Parts: sequence; C-alpha cells; structure tokens
Amino acid sequence: MRGLRTLTIALGLVMALGCLSAVRAQESGTLGPWRVGDMAYNPTLADDRPNAESAAIKARGFTPLIPDRVLKGTKGALSFRVSPRNEEWAGILVMDVEGKPLGVRDGYSVQLVNPVDGKTAPFDVNDSRALFSDASRIFRPKTVIRVSQKNVLVDEATVDFTSWKYPDSKVRMNDLLDGPTSAHGFVTARDGRFWREGKPIYFWGGHENHVPRNKAASDLYAEAYSAAGINIMRHIGVDEMVIDPVSGAVNPEMLDNYLYLVAKLGEKGIYFLMSGYLGYQPSIYGLPKGSKGSNAFFWMDPAYRESWKKFLRILFTTKNPYNGKALKDDPTLIGFELSNEMGMNERRFDYNRLDTLEETQLWRQAFNRFLLKKYGNREALARAWEINPLLPNEDPTRGSILMPSNFRGVRSPYGGTGQHDQFTIGHWYRNGLPNEAAIRILDAIEFNQKVAGKTYPFDFNNLETPEETGKLRAAFNQFLLQKYGDRAALAKAWAEDQLFGWEDPAKNTILIPTNYRGEKEYRFDPSRRQADPRVSDALEFTYQVQKEWATDMARFLKDEIGLKCGVGWNGDTFHVVQTPNHLANMNSPLDIAIAAAYLDWDNGDQITSRTKNLKRFTAYGRILGRPMHSYEWSMWTRQGPYTYEYGLLAALMGRVYGFDGYSHHKMAPVIYPISDPLYSLNSHYITPLTDRRRGAFYVARWILERSRIPEAEKRLVIGFPAQSVFTGGPERRMSNWAFENWLMYQCGTEDYAFEDVYDGPADRVVVHSGHGPYGDYRKAQHAILWCHSNSDREGKDLKAREKWFALHGIKFAPGQKYYLDDKYFATTEDLTDYNLVHARAEGARWDLLNKNAASKQFGVVNTAAGDYWLPEKGQPLTEMDRKLYEALKRWGYPLPFEVEEIDQVWRSRDRTMEMNTLKTFFKSDRDDLQLWFGQLAENGGRVSLSRLEAVSGEKQYSAALIPWDTADFATARTLLLWTHWNSRVTVKLPFRGTPEIYAVNWLGKRLYRVKPLRSGRNELTFETCRDDDIFGYEIAQ
Repeated sequence: MRGLRTLTIALGLVMALGCLSAVRAQESGTLGPWRVGDMAYNPTLADDRPNAESAAIKARGFTPLIPDRVLKGTKGALSFRVSPRNEEWAGILVMDVEGKPLGVRDGYSVQLVNPVDGKTAPFDVNDSRALFSDASRIFRPKTVIRVSQKNVLVDEATVDFTSWKYPDSKVRMNDLLDGPTSAHGFVTARDGRFWREGKPIYFWGGHENHVPRNKAASDLYAEAYSAAGINIMRHIGVDEMVIDPVSGAVNPEMLDNYLYLVAKLGEKGIYFLMSGYLGYQPSIYGLPKGSKGSNAFFWMDPAYRESWKKFLRILFTTKNPYNGKALKDDPTLIGFELSNEMGMNERRFDYNRLDTLEETQLWRQAFNRFLLKKYGNREALARAWEINPLLPNEDPTRGSILMPSNFRGVRSPYGGTGQHDQFTIGHWYRNGLPNEAAIRILDAIEFNQKVAGKTYPFDFNNLETPEETGKLRAAFNQFLLQKYGDRAALAKAWAEDQLFGWEDPAKNTILIPTNYRGEKEYRFDPSRRQADPRVSDALEFTYQVQKEWATDMARFLKDEIGLKCGVGWNGDTFHVVQTPNHLANMNSPLDIAIAAAYLDWDNGDQITSRTKNLKRFTAYGRILGRPMHSYEWSMWTRQGPYTYEYGLLAALMGRVYGFDGYSHHKMAPVIYPISDPLYSLNSHYITPLTDRRRGAFYVARWILERSRIPEAEKRLVIGFPAQSVFTGGPERRMSNWAFENWLMYQCGTEDYAFEDVYDGPADRVVVHSGHGPYGDYRKAQHAILWCHSNSDREGKDLKAREKWFALHGIKFAPGQKYYLDDKYFATTEDLTDYNLVHARAEGARWDLLNKNAASKQFGVVNTAAGDYWLPEKGQPLTEMDRKLYEALKRWGYPLPFEVEEIDQVWRSRDRTMEMNTLKTFFKSDRDDLQLWFGQLAENGGRVSLSRLEAVSGEKQYSAALIPWDTADFATARTLLLWTHWNSRVTVKLPFRGTPEIYAVNWLGKRLYRVKPLRSGRNELTFETCRDDDIFGYEIAQ
C-alpha cells in the first residue's frame, strides 16, 4: 500500500509502545516476519517492514502505474486514501482531514455503495488498529465510500475507478490454472503419482473445515483460489450436513451449498479432495439423534457403518444441480479420504477406561473375539502366551481377558519429550522400563505389600469376581490418595507414565496395572529385550480392526458406489502408536497416501534443525506405489523467524521426493495479503496472509507445477514385515514408525509392507523397520538389517534375532557390532538411537519455550533466530553413521554429500540444489530455477548464482529468478524475479532487445515501472525494495 504504510505502521507502533520497552533487550539478532504480537507467540520485533532505504529506492527508480489517490469527503470531515488492486478490488484507508488513520475501535462503520442502484458491499477490515481494508470489492464505474458513527453520516466520497488504468502483467497466478475440470479427464492415482490424461499432475492449495454457510462464500473461495492460481481444496466438513444419523439423511440446504462449492471450484479449474471427519458429526451414525457413542462404534459397530454408508451413498450419487454430475462422476474430485486424522491408538488412548465402561466393554469383547479367531481355543492361546501366562479366570470364550493396560498412549513418556527428539524405549518389553518410568508397577507393589496382601500369581482385575475386584480397585485408589495427598501430586509423581484426564483416585478411576500379578519386586532388565505376547496381540488386534474397516469402506466406495477418484486414509502419521495403523493402511485396497505435515511447535519438528525437519517432505507417510497428498502443512507465524522458507522447501522437496499435492492449513478466501500481523490473533484461518509467506506460497506453486526438478528414483525402501510390526516391545511415540536419521531426511524413503518374504522392487536398497526379527530380505538387491527386539513376538525365543541374521548368512563374532558385504549391512546396535546430533538444537528450543512461557508476556516463542539452522556443529559423527555411509557408497547408492556432511548438508542428486546448514543458505542453480534464501549477512551480503546475483545489506534474504512462461531460461520471454527485500540484483542472461521491468502486485497488475541501473545484451541490473504490495518483478522481453 506504498505511501499509507507509514501512517498505518505509525498508528500501530504508538499502540505497541507499552510492549516495546519489555522486549528491547531481546530484539538484537532476531530476524523474520514476526512483529510485536504477531500470532501472540514472539516478543520481538522483526526487521522486515518498508523502511527509509526502501522509500529511497522507490524514489530513485520506481514510476507508479496505479498510483494511490487521496480524496476529501464531501462534508470536509474525513479523507480517504484509495489504492486500486485491480478492476474489482481496492485498498481503502479512512483518515481524518490531516491524514491520521481512524481507529477500528472508534465506533465508525463503513459502507461501499453503488450510486446507481444503492446496493452495498462490505468494507473488509482485517486490521486490528486502523480503519483500513487491504482489499474490498468495489462497484464500477463508481463507488461511494460512506462513513457513519452511531447511524449518523460522518462523511462520504465518490470514487471513479474508471479514472485508473490497470495494466496487466504477464505474471499472473491464475494463468497456472488450465480451464474447467470438466474439460479434462479424471485424475487417477497409480504408480506413485496423480495422473490426468496420461501426464503427471501436481496439486498445491488450501484446506477448509466447514460447509459454506451460503453461496456467496463459495463464490469468494472460487475467486480467491483462482486469483492465487492454486488448484486444490481439501475439505473435511462433509459430515456436518447429516440430520438423521440412522437413515443418513442430510440437510438439503447444506448439501446444496456443498455441491455449489464443488461446482464453482471446478469451473475455475480447482480440484477437490474430500475427507470424512468423525469430529464434525452432529450425532453418532446408527443411533438415534442425540445418542452418545464412542470410537469403538466408529470402528466396529455394524449399525454405525451401515448408516454411514447410507449417508455416503446420498452424498456421492445426488446429482449436482450446478454442473449436472453426481460427485462420484465429477472429475473435480481427485480423492476421498475415509476419515481425517482418525486412527486407533491416538494421542491419548486407553482401552481400559473406567469412566466409559460401555466403550471399554466393547473393546474387550472385540479383543477376545480376535484372540479366539486367531488361536481357535484357549489352549492354543495359553501356549502362545507362555511367558505371560493366562490365569485360570482368563478365557476368550467368556470374554474375560483384558487388553493389557500398559498398551496405552502418553504424550510425554519416558524416553524424551514426546516430540521428535524421543528415542526408542522398551516400554512393552518384559521388565523393559527403568524404575522411575515403571512407577505404576512400583506403587502397585507397595499397595500389595501394605494393603492387599495377595500372592503371585493374582489377577487384580478379575472380571469373574467383580465384587472383590471392585473393592481392590477402590482400595488402590484410596492408597494413592493417602500416599500422595491429591491428584496433582500423584500426576507429578507419575510424570513418566502420565495420568490421563479421566484418571482420578478420588473417583476410583485408576486401574491396578494388568501387567502386575503380585510380584514382590520389579527388576529393570534393559538388555533382555523380551517381547510381551499380550502386547504383541494387542498391536495385531488394532491392525486387524483398522484393516477390515478400511478394506470394507474402500470396496464399498469403489465397487458399490462407483467412485471414480482414488481413496486414501490418514490414520497413522498423527497417532501415538503408529505401526499397526500404518500397516493397516498399506495392506488395504487404498490408492492415495495422505499425511499431516504439520510444522508448528506443538506437533512438528520444532523448526530448529533444517536437515532433520526435511523428513516431513522426504519420508513422512510415503507408501511405495501411491501418490502422496500432504495436508494441513503450514507456514504458521509461530513456527520461527524464517517461516516462509518452508513453503519453498515444501515444493522443492515435493518434486524431489514425490509429494504430489499439498493443502495448506487453513486457506482463507482472502484475495489480497493482510498487512496487519495482529489479524492472525483473531482469525480462525492460519493462512499465508502476510506478504512474505504469500509470496513464497506463490513461488512454491510454480515450482511444484512448472519446474523440471526430477524426482529422485529408487529411494530407500523401508520394509514392514507383519510379524515385526506386531512385536510387542519397542515403542517410539509421536514419531515415525521406523527409525529416524539422515537416511530419511538426506536420502528419502518409501514404505512397503509384506507378509514374510520381501517381494517389493528388486532394484532397491531395503531397510528393515527394526521392530522384531522377522522378514526374509534375500530377494532384495541390498538390505540394511537391524532389530530392536532380541526375541520373537511371543517372547519365547531369546535367540530369535541371532537366527534372523543367520537366515541372511550373517553371524556376529563376540563384540562385533557391524557387518558389511556386497549385499547386506547389518548391526547389533539400535538404529533409532543415532539421531542425537540434533540434541543441542532441541534443547535450545525447549529452554526458550520454558523461558517465554514463564514470562507470560506474549505467549510462547518457538525458536530463536540463532538456533534456527542448527545441526550439532562440531558434533563428531557416530560410528553407525560412518558405517551406513560406507555401505551405501559400496553399493553404488547415489550420495550427493560427503560423509562429514551427514546431518549438515542436503543436496539433490544432480547437485543443482543445496541446503547447507553450516553456511546457513539454500540455493538452486538450475536451468529452470535460480533460488537462494538464508542468512545473507553470514554469506558476505552477496548471492552469486550462474544467472542471478544479488547484493544487499539485509541480514536475511531470499530471491528467486523464474522462467515464468516456459520453465527454461533458454526460451523464456517472461521472467519473474521474486524478492521482498532491499537489494541490487543482476540477471545474467542473453536478452532480445531491451527488457522492461515492472513491479507486479498480488493480482497480476503492473504496479510500477522499474528503471534499470544497467542494461546490456547479457545482463540486467536493477534495485528491489521492501513493499507490501509488490509480489515480484516481471522482466518482459
């Protein structure tokens, strides 16, 4: 908004002065898009606003083509600064006659009025301070801006919008769309890609939660998405429209609005990914309206599923009155996700809850049926569970076997913070937890010694003696209250095996652990690593339930409904115990891999180490042979001071590692960037609203769709043999279901499930997922073999791992840790414990979180600027790292980085792209893309690529040179230079004649003509500046 930015910012700074004194000491060195109060997460100002230098640059070389104009009101009370965006939208600032902005809290109301017919349009104020609209829809040829206070007209002005010319740029985001979806064939999902008419297609767009309340909202979505050139909306609100949970009948108005949204998006060339979501159901399918139910109904109840299918049949077969097609036959749909983030073993799961007895009984009955079906009779089950034997009262035919109570989910268990710095723990091994983490068992021992006096073996949860069991449970809860005083003290004592919200000793809702049978002592045995067969079967049970569910629903949609698009499900990447969920996903007849790629502080990798966090784009949720759609990934302000760069990385890594689609969380229908960072505080939408994030979002859209970055072929395959997944011992919560190290985020991985003998691609390096000693990899070209558990899944054979290695011709001598030949690399060590290189960066983040949480000034800041790029500088490589690198090198696997660059430098295989955490930059020096971002001050204030140079005094910098029209610098007639910083850039290319340079706004209009500093046949030099209204610079030949 050029000139008026100074006024708006001035008002904002006056209002923020009370905050400034408290944060002055913290401002030094903090970079990025944060301002005071931005998202209420960062207490420091950021240096990224238009400043005196940018004003001087504009004065020297920028000629306005769509200038701002200030109009006086007819009553002489107010003035209005008008900044046209295009023919239909304008920015408007309401001021007094001296040019001071009016405040949003001053009681004024603004209407935009058509003087011809009196129709009105809303004045869209997304500003927390000034009476300013970044963009409001206007009437042509003229619009009256009318300001009132307490229903009394204060002033008004009439604007003639035909008095401006709106020169079109050749850099228009909506040119990336290629016509209505109806003009093309169906999008199919196969061979690891989305395909349309025989060619790969990529998706980049947004995510929405709710059914639009009216058609105007859908129109705005279609317009805003189209203007941004994005081509996908993921939507999870479909279940909101159900009004009869038994018949599946829907609210006709909501269905009509939903179908209208799909049709309007399709008209603009915007595709649709539909998702079910249990959380938005107004009631429980299969039960009368208002009934209460549980997740158990969702997974297992036949009535629930039948009613759900009735609803889906209505949804997919109803003819859309706005395009004439039922959803099942609409090429706008690229996929249906069975349920949003819905899987068993969620963040806090417990199959033995005492506050929801009906649900607990349903799970118990289903578990006993599973055991009976698997083993046939009690005798066979007793043989399988020999090391954790059945007691006389336990019989699957009577439904009297409990799910093991230690098979439960905790957010912050022993072994780490519960986030991605956690290493593998022996949670489910027999005596696999250290004493401080086995606190429930220790308290049960003390309770038995002091109160109960039962002798081993005894079942404290005997279902066949309910009266005695109830008394024992009450006594145990009373014992805990007497020992600790209250629930809060108990929660603190049990921090390593947390209390859930529903557990309260005052309410007798804490179970005596089922894995305590009256033993007199507990002995931690970390080296034994002996699986517990009860937990092994609990894992397999949750797998079977989910696999049956996903298989049934996929076949219903494809075979009975006739759905043309692919079907997917994300029930694994967002859960605590992920392996059985992931295996169920892989072994179901699904077509699309779907994963949440959150990058925020609460769910993600804390944005402290660049290489580590790449796994969100290189490995997370990838299933061999399926296209990948990553949803609710984000460039949230609270992530870190370089947030916008993650939008670029998403697209770059998406092309390299086969992420075929992204839907940003959440994408508001905002047609123009919002200049006030405080807007996000009150907004439901966490969307790239500010210019730096939105600019990166636009550039990333082009990269994913138009660039020629090749996908890395023959990436590492992670093998998941079923019995390994069901080995009830190792656990690694809230993280990947296998190992996590540089193999993932510097090489890239894909997951593959098989029963026993590996039967996947024969030309791959396969890495065992590492849970149990199962899987025959002799048919793989190369295999990396390691295993956490010493025993088989039943815990009977403590030499199972040794025998598994021997199957592959591998025998370790005493003290030998590593084995390498032309086919195998094997180790007796734990591959998951070698991700400690990022410990300092993780620790720095947690220290900062705790510090700012204690200050209670602005909330929580995630990552300090100085820690943002951190690998563990100076950290010596582990022997494991060197051995893995040696193995891959010996086998001829492409490694575009040196062994000393592990965890520090990422490169593409053709070495045209590099991310260097030691030098704090990313660069792409390609025939189709010149890109640099990072800490410029750390790199001498200069960018030097083959076709792009830049010089700047900015601490942080980013720039991209794009052959906009052809994706090839050799043939391009239109170039885009994207940067939001003050700099001098030189484009080094042969030019046909004298090129013209235009600063382009967010809606594809030429805002300024830019004068070159130097123009020759082979290079062009000009200045760029900080400006909220400039998306980039068009270089037209």
